[in-house]
Amino acid sequence: MPRISFFAVLMVLTGFVPAMDSARGAIATGVTGLYYTGESSSGGTLAASTALTNNSGTQDPYWTVTYASTNGGVSAATPNEGTSYVINTTQTTYASQYPSPPWAPNTTNAEWITAPGAVFTNGSGVSSLVENAGGDGLLGYGSDSSPVAMNASNAAIYVYTTTFTITGNATAGTAVTGFTLNLQVSADNNYDVFVNPTSTTKELGVGTAAFVSGANAYTAASAIALTSGFVIGVNTISIQVENAAATGTSSINYSGLLVYGGSVALPEVGAWLPLAAAIALYGAWRWTRSVTDRRAGVLEVGVLRNFTS
Repeated sequence: MPRISFFAVLMVLTGFVPAMDSARGAIATGVTGLYYTGESSSGGTLAASTALTNNSGTQDPYWTVTYASTNGGVSAATPNEGTSYVINTTQTTYASQYPSPPWAPNTTNAEWITAPGAVFTNGSGVSSLVENAGGDGLLGYGSDSSPVAMNASNAAIYVYTTTFTITGNATAGTAVTGFTLNLQVSADNNYDVFVNPTSTTKELGVGTAAFVSGANAYTAASAIALTSGFVIGVNTISIQVENAAATGTSSINYSGLLVYGGSVALPEVGAWLPLAAAIALYGAWRWTRSVTDRRAGVLEVGVLRNFTS
């Protein structure tokens, strides 16, 4: 009777794991370095500045504006790029600075952030134009649309980017399956969310595996689920925010981003059970085989000696 290789059995039991890893992707086992907007390294919130002078604002080191444009992506608005700023939603020096109707509220571990160059929008006189001190006023144009009108000639666009790491059972860069990142997102005005985009300019969405959008999303946060485009190792999330003014006009007006409520769904342990069972079976098979081989080895050695003598 022909002998059946254990490895043939192993491939059947595990569904030929190596080939499946290549076809299905890697299994994620954990996430590190994922922060909400305005979240501190200790899990609380970053304290918003109260100085109200140029460049005195609190920066969020985990969220960066990687691209900004006030002309639909024809050229970059570089003064609005860089580390984001926490918005001071409680200051009273500049009347009605906090938007009305109100934005979605901050949480215990997340705050609204905005792009560099933001000013206080409704103060009086030159002092209201103080920059990077907790204000939320950025240039916006009358192109209120969703998804974000990236190619509109008058679109004001701010791309907020953060990175985090997924650990798993494969090498860096291997596609992950069975992984879901749930977030709550609010933005003024509209937003598009991308996972590992291939560009940081107005062509942000080209070649991107995951895409979620929201319109006029500032009064309440919306739950989103990102289910594709992730890899083992470092991952990037870019949220493209459009700041819109009244149709046909351009002005400084409220703009910001709030992200919180993240939860991660990892693959169930059941995905590992066929492999675990196969490994256990392999150990039992090897032990049985070793006992059989030791017994047979005495006979085989004797036969060999007799044949060569």
